[in-house]
Amino acid sequence: MDDSGASDRFEILAERYMKEGRHEEAIDLFKKLAAQHPGEDSYVFRLALAFKDAGKLEDAIECLEGLLEKELKRKVFTGFAYDELVRIFRQEGQHSRFVDVCERAVNAQPEDPALLFTLGDAYIRAGQAGKAIEIFSSLTGMDPDSTLYFSHLGLAFIAAGDLDRAREAYEKSITIDPESAALVHHKMGVALSHYGYHEKAESAFRDAIKRNPGESLYFCDLGDALVKMGRIEEAAAVYDEAVRKGSSSAAAYLNRFGKSLLRENKFREAIEVFKRAVEKEPGTPFYALHLAEAYAQAGLPELAEDILKKLTTRGGCT
Repeated sequence: MDDSGASDRFEILAERYMKEGRHEEAIDLFKKLAAQHPGEDSYVFRLALAFKDAGKLEDAIECLEGLLEKELKRKVFTGFAYDELVRIFRQEGQHSRFVDVCERAVNAQPEDPALLFTLGDAYIRAGQAGKAIEIFSSLTGMDPDSTLYFSHLGLAFIAAGDLDRAREAYEKSITIDPESAALVHHKMGVALSHYGYHEKAESAFRDAIKRNPGESLYFCDLGDALVKMGRIEEAAAVYDEAVRKGSSSAAAYLNRFGKSLLRENKFREAIEVFKRAVEKEPGTPFYALHLAEAYAQAGLPELAEDILKKLTTRGGCT
């Protein structure tokens, strides 16, 4: 492996192993390439990706952390290792590590808006709403015409429980771009619902619908909020409207409604909704499986088993 030709061959072979899912063999080759070329960070980066694909996240993180230290010392921040670490920590819900890597990046590049934005997101996910408010307030000062920054400032205020200032931030976003009003109200509704403010979320979703009554997904979100408040009949009417407006996605919307009901232990209602989804698309086993799940949770295992047997017989599931 001393000549470039040999390295090229091993590199090609390692990439082929990655595509074929032969991760352990790819890892072995990338380790050898990294050892033979200690100044070539691309081998270490691809070794990290091989570890990640093999499910060895801590090994992947160790490689990426080493690369990140190099990135942070450079005048021009490339951020390849940083981006991958952010992706891993977000996906895995490792909020404290997410915050740590973002803080280190911001300390190295304190004026970079993209890094500050990601740090603000990390603070929200980690339950540090006060720090998130500081970050997004700073960003709105840097760019007072950014609807994105004001929307996220509103999200941070919701996370902190300050709903009045949250509304002010979202309204500022709408003032900057009036055409985005429906989307902004929807974002506010999603955030309010996530933090348990379902009545406020209902109002936000209804505002979104007023501004864009043709968007069927807004009705679905409103329906979910109503389910969480126990207003099932109203939720059913709202979901029926979503089905009318998005007939091509009717089964998917009904399936979503059924899952929402199931989360609130409304088993009988969920069963009836899943039945409608199956009727809309009888050839899609996904919906039948959810109907079986609803039967099982409702204490009707025989009916659940009957569905599973029928699916297995016709090759609908394995």
